[in-house]
Order: sequence, then structure tokens, then C-alpha cells
Amino acid sequence: MAVLSLTACGGGEPIRPTPALVEEAYQWNQRAESAYRRGDLDVALDASRHALDLYRSLEDSDGVARELANLSSIHLARGETDQAVAVLTPILAQGGAPFRAGHRAEAAYRIAVIEAARSPARAGEWLDRAEQHCGSGCESQGQLLNLRARLLLAAKQPAPALALARRALGIHEKRGDRQEQANSRRLLGDIALGNAQPVEARADYQRALEIDKDEAVPRKIFADLMGIGMTFAAERRREEAATHFRRARDVAQAAGDRAAAAEADRRLTELAR
Repeated sequence: MAVLSLTACGGGEPIRPTPALVEEAYQWNQRAESAYRRGDLDVALDASRHALDLYRSLEDSDGVARELANLSSIHLARGETDQAVAVLTPILAQGGAPFRAGHRAEAAYRIAVIEAARSPARAGEWLDRAEQHCGSGCESQGQLLNLRARLLLAAKQPAPALALARRALGIHEKRGDRQEQANSRRLLGDIALGNAQPVEARADYQRALEIDKDEAVPRKIFADLMGIGMTFAAERRREEAATHFRRARDVAQAAGDRAAAAEADRRLTELAR
């Protein structure tokens, strides 16, 4: 989820006190974030809606866009895919709140990510829209490159996917965005594994794991551990593979993610055959 961060003005100007409603909106945002991380999605949904109402009352387009993105993430975690898409559509509508092109690029990107699990063709169409809003560059540029690379990989085009994933990693490293660096590393690992390069893939997964542990994101820690396990399985190193699949299962179970835990169990069963 996106988190609204408060920054002081620079240039030697005195720091002005934060207006009460802005502070209240921020506090509701933080409650939503905390609840989301611990899996209390009902509380997260309620808190995020409170924050959204406050941002709307201030016509704070940055705050509104961020909170709509948060609501989309919460609905997605609740298995409410259609709602996850619907809450983002106001950002893309003409008229109404004064959203920037960057806001629209981010919204279209998020819809593309959601659609990627249902229809790669629709995901590609939404990604095209996101790229149009992004233009020559926006805050989401690296994410757009990563998603385009992943769609290319799914279409069995690993060479252009690799080139885009490397470009995305460079953008994220330049910006210091560690979570997105991990996403790029994980994608590079997937590409290398698909190219029968388990050693190279393992190095990327391990670097992603280091970041994701620092950032404390269980679902990504799970994905990294599963990736590492797959590299060992590709080398027929069953014991190491099983160790990482079990670690991934433990993470998923602790996070309450039954589907992920079942995936790890499936990999363990395949190893035992």
C-alpha cells in the first residue's frame, strides 16, 4: 500500500504546523496501513475510507489518489477484484478532481496488474493507457517497465523482457526505491530461471529476499524463498529446495495466506515424487 509521507519545506523557510485535518487524514492513513499489514482488512478498509473522505474535503488530489490506491489494495486482499478496479476509475475519469498525469498512470498501472491475473490481453491494454499517461517519464515508469517485461515473459519473449527488467532496475536504483528494486530483482530471477540459469536466478532472488526482509513484506519474502527453492529444484538439489519451500510455507502460514501455503506444499509434494 502507498503511505503518505509528510515532508518539511526546504530553503531555510520556517516549518509551519501541519493543519489539523491534514494530520487527522494522515493518522487515519497510518491506521489503515497498520491494519493492512497485520491482516485486519475490515479495520483497514474503514480507516482508509475515513482518510479518503478527509482528503476529498480538502481537494487534496495527491491524498485522494494515494487513498484510492490503498483502497484498491485492500479490496484485492479481500478477494474483491472488481471493487479493486472500480475504486481506481475516478482517477481516470475526465473532469472532477484535478488529478495529474502521474496519478492516472499509476491508476491504469494498478488496473493492469490486477487484470494480468485474469486476462493478459486486457492487462496489455491498460498498460498501454498507463504508458500514454506517463509519457516520457513519471514516478511509475520503472513499474510500467517491470510489468511490460513480465507480460513479455509470459508471452515467451525472454530477451526483450530481460532488457526492460534491467532498465527498470536501473531506474529504481537511481531513485533509491528499495521495494521496487526487489521487484525487479525477483523478475530478473524469474527470467533467468526460465532461461535455465539457476545460479544467476538464485543470486537475484537472494538480493530480493534481503530487501524484502528489511522492508518486512511477508508475501514477497514468500515469493523470494519459493524462487530460491525453484533454482535448487532445477539443479536437482532436492534437500536445499525442500528447505526453502518449507521456509516459504512457514512464512505463508504465519501470515495467514492459505493459498500460498498450499502452493509451497504442492512444490514439496512434487519434490518427493
